[in-house]
Amino acid sequence: PLREIWVTGTPVSGYISFNEDVSQVIALYVDKPRRGEGKALLDKVKTGRKYIQLWSHFANKNAHRFYEREGFKATNLKKNGADGIPELQFEWWD
Repeated sequence: PLREIWVTGTPVSGYISFNEDVSQVIALYVDKPRRGEGKALLDKVKTGRKYIQLWSHFANKNAHRFYEREGFKATNLKKNGADGIPELQFEWWD
């Protein structure tokens, strides 16, 4: 009940989970990158919003390039994320 979720594909090939209370993407996964599904899901979340944030594992450089292409900026570093792995915060403003 705390998140909105959208999916793509039949069978499901991608999904995004969004917590509207803190305007945060919790998860974004696609089974085959570079087909536009991640962008479509992120565009769905951006619709009607002025601000979105998310956290990404520090080592996930491919995701970071994707978020930057989509207008996000790295704004914060957490040395120990919830799973003990360093994370970068990305923020987007319309």
